[in-house]
Amino acid sequence: MAGTAENGSCVLRIWPILFLCVGFTCAAPPQRQDALFDQAFDALSQETYYSFIRYDLNQLEYSGPGFRKIFPAIRESGHRKVQILHLGDSHVHADSFTGVVREKFQRLFGRAGHGLVFPYAAAKTHSTRFYVSQAFGSWRYNQSVFPPNGLPIGLSGAVIQTSVPGSSVSVAFYDKPPLESPVIKLFCAGDPASFRAAIKTNTGESITQRCAEMVGDSASFNFTRDFQSFSMQTVQDSRTQNYFRLFGFSLERASAGIIYHSAGINGARFSDLAHRQEVAPQMIRSMQPDLVVLDMGINEVYTFRDAPETFEADVRTSISLLRQNSPALPILIMNLPEIYVKSINLNLSDSYTSLLRKIARETNCAFYDTYAISGGRGSMYRWAINGLAGEDFNHLTWKGYEVKADLFVQAFLKSYLIETNSN
Repeated sequence: MAGTAENGSCVLRIWPILFLCVGFTCAAPPQRQDALFDQAFDALSQETYYSFIRYDLNQLEYSGPGFRKIFPAIRESGHRKVQILHLGDSHVHADSFTGVVREKFQRLFGRAGHGLVFPYAAAKTHSTRFYVSQAFGSWRYNQSVFPPNGLPIGLSGAVIQTSVPGSSVSVAFYDKPPLESPVIKLFCAGDPASFRAAIKTNTGESITQRCAEMVGDSASFNFTRDFQSFSMQTVQDSRTQNYFRLFGFSLERASAGIIYHSAGINGARFSDLAHRQEVAPQMIRSMQPDLVVLDMGINEVYTFRDAPETFEADVRTSISLLRQNSPALPILIMNLPEIYVKSINLNLSDSYTSLLRKIARETNCAFYDTYAISGGRGSMYRWAINGLAGEDFNHLTWKGYEVKADLFVQAFLKSYLIETNSN
């Protein structure tokens, strides 16, 4: 191939190869050319081809009608909001992978908002690649990866609480989000003893109101002008109000399209979701996502190696928790790339993949085999020498996350096109 470098990559434009894996078997889609194909090719074409990536395996695996519910929902995104919740660890916390996925989904199916946002500064950790946060006043906090301290935790993997009226947090985006007729949804403790919240945007608009009545539910703050930053300050109206507990915000538009929530914390594990994030079911009930993506595991590979029964139980409990208020909720489990810890290959990828695929089948979840698609055994070294992975052979580079996001969206789109064209 002309232009092929020694590292196994060459520069050219390639298109998604459309195959579908349904019932864990593959089939070619019916031929149909329409505007969506043109949009998809424009959004997903890649400039660089990597010979070690298994583009032929890049597909979702699923069977039965449960997961298929997401495709008619996506098709209706021109008329309603479609919510996708992506749960994970550090690469989701930073929004490095999910941010690219969000952009591609919204370019294809419409922009309904950024989704979940958390003022991480108050929880003593970093923000995402898209915004920075600040905290003022007195805040207690906890993260799902820390020991319990009495504060319940929600989907973001963190919680903050204050007993001092006037304490505040702020969130400022580096670039203005496209939020015509913007709505800020506030997830906080539904309690008569809670302070009220005053949210003010950089355009000068300000709204003050109570939290929702039920824990985990959201209160909507409806603004008229788009904004680049906002602050929230606690307000005490009476002596019976003595605290405020925050689980996060969601930035949305009043119109239709895709909301792609990125919810994660550094070091997150399935065991944290299963046993520590007590408010997650209530937030799921309020949010009503059309799809949940489970994308974690690297922080508990030693549990998988030494106590696989415990690891499996935690994954299954996490799935049950997510479906507590919606038993038919479509869930997609993403596999890890080749497993390295501190630059050491633990040779666990094959057995780890087998277990996750088994769980996905038995719980009616879809499965995405990142390990096989990335190139299988020896692939992480190839990703590293091509500038797609870091020296730890664990975290990807920005370019690596872009490639991974391209692959993931391509795989999703393949299934979407055949499922919608066959009906």
